[in-house]
Amino acid sequence: LWLAADEAGAEALRARVSGRVLVGGALKAEAPPPPPALRFPRPWIVAASTRAGDEVAALEAAAALEPAPLLVLAPRHRERFDEVARELASRGLRWARRSALEGPEVPPGLEVLLLDTVGELAGLYAGASAAFIGGTFDPRVGGHSPAEATRAGVPVVRGPQCAANRAAWARAEVVVAETPGELAAALDRAMTLGGGGAGPPAAAPSASRRCAALLAPLLSAPVPPERSARPLLWPLAAIWVGLARLRVALLRPVRVGVPVISVGNIASGGTGKTPVVALIAEELAARGRRPAVLSRGYGRRRRGPALRLAGRPGDGPPDGDFLGDEAAQHAAGGWLVVSCPDRVAGAAAAVAAGADALILDDGFQHRRLARDLDIVVADALRPRAGGPIPVGEAREGLAALGRADLLWVNHGPAPAVLRERLRPGAGIVTAELRPEGWLVGGRLQPLEALSGEVDAAAAIARPGRFLQALLELGLTVRCWRAYRDHARFRAEPGERPLVVTEKDRARLPPDSPAIALRVRCAITGGRAILDAALDGVLS
Repeated sequence: LWLAADEAGAEALRARVSGRVLVGGALKAEAPPPPPALRFPRPWIVAASTRAGDEVAALEAAAALEPAPLLVLAPRHRERFDEVARELASRGLRWARRSALEGPEVPPGLEVLLLDTVGELAGLYAGASAAFIGGTFDPRVGGHSPAEATRAGVPVVRGPQCAANRAAWARAEVVVAETPGELAAALDRAMTLGGGGAGPPAAAPSASRRCAALLAPLLSAPVPPERSARPLLWPLAAIWVGLARLRVALLRPVRVGVPVISVGNIASGGTGKTPVVALIAEELAARGRRPAVLSRGYGRRRRGPALRLAGRPGDGPPDGDFLGDEAAQHAAGGWLVVSCPDRVAGAAAAVAAGADALILDDGFQHRRLARDLDIVVADALRPRAGGPIPVGEAREGLAALGRADLLWVNHGPAPAVLRERLRPGAGIVTAELRPEGWLVGGRLQPLEALSGEVDAAAAIARPGRFLQALLELGLTVRCWRAYRDHARFRAEPGERPLVVTEKDRARLPPDSPAIALRVRCAITGGRAILDAALDGVLS
């Protein structure tokens, strides 16, 4: 379903896309403006969404007005901020960048304020005497939208071109300048129409309600079933599942004398297992235990011994190349970590280092080490993981859930297709992954410490969820790069902060400028079941 702002936009879409195309309305015209971020010492006008040529026309028009208002110049594209700044400097004007102001007060001596920030323009219309909308002298652009200015009740001025946003212009109180040379007279006339933040037109908003009504049937529709990535390989999947069952049957588990809790998957990644391991470590520590995390060290690159420890006094900063990224992430969280492909040897080393409880990370298919509690983490949105390897990403068939003591489901309630595979008496815990803060230089900062524009990169199984979390935190992601799971990428300093996942940060050098988002597991159901399972193991 495609929703257009008006019938002209709908007709353009129908010629280019498949599916239904309906008119929802102009949502931007109904959006409430943000509160003004600045206080002006005298009347001002706004030149908004300006393109090359628009700034010169606006500067010359403002200079011709008596008395001269303060001109707020807002280029359409951030890449042109410096270009416009050079133009202002060459004219010998009294001007300043918005980003250079230390507070909300605009200095009284300014002639021009260059708005070189993003997200504040809509709030600066309220109280303005008039607004000129850029792109309206260029037929290739067709004029940008006056919706935000109209919403604030500001008279708007445009050039002769408005085809790109014809419906929005139809609702505006408009003065037209046929040429850039007529812009001063048009602004002067607009300033006599009232303006000054008289308020929005009296028409009741309807686009938001109409769009909600059109979207409601889609939002209430059932989630479509999972799709297999490689459905033609189902015959090979049966062989894979059979070999996995045989491997489990042939192994004889070894006990190491301390409680062992396995946290694993059926899927090969993307379920949110790593935060679950961290939470289990916290739960054990809260019960007076000294837990250690046993990792097989997936992704280790540096040469060295097969058995590697971290998290002890004097071990130094965790190194993802030495330990593996997930192991380094747990070590950075303050836990004793043993990275070793031989889980039995790793368990013995952890006990020798003082651990009295072990967490077997990603251990559901590693059966050599006996465990006292088997936790399987699943994704409520992809319970089948697309099917067994090589059809999808599942290491085993869902029948393997019969070995689990506890099913841990992230991202929603436990689907029936998982519940019905559990053995009698197995428990279910549900949880959500919630952002906790930013890791900056190894220290945790509150979520409010980062705002505005960022670049982002992720090399995890479900990178889209990381991007979604950033957007829900109110960040503007200007550059986004997604890589395959566990891939290594470079993090060079840039003009914007680079944010990554905590697991990705473990792969980067300690002096990297990247900022990591720490995510915590928040239990939404089955808290008593988890407590009983852990207490039972430890007793």
